[in-house]
Amino acid sequence: MTATPHPHQHSPSGERHAAVVTRTDDGDTVTIVVGGRLEWDDATLAVQLSDVAPVTIVDLRDLTWADSALLNALLHAQRHLRRADGRLILRGPLQPVVRRLFDLTGTASYFTFAEAGEDD
Repeated sequence: MTATPHPHQHSPSGERHAAVVTRTDDGDTVTIVVGGRLEWDDATLAVQLSDVAPVTIVDLRDLTWADSALLNALLHAQRHLRRADGRLILRGPLQPVVRRLFDLTGTASYFTFAEAGEDD
């Protein structure tokens, strides 16, 4: 298993941006864990999702806030994986504010959500 930690970044207000850690579980599965806040100026997740595995799990359980940066990165990865017959799984449960982002934008039905343990 390989782990690549990314240090927390701080926004001008002093709040922490998301921390993203990528773990390669085996040759066909990558798990990306996202926690904290993810904002438009944080390209960390988009970079991590630019090199996806046939099965890519994005663990969003510890993500406390996100904006369109999250949706853009996930939608791009989803399109890429579908073209390659891969799977993108979003692991929850999601924090209410993150769930609301998917619901309000009408994108929830575009993704596969799994509670922790269902996709292991």
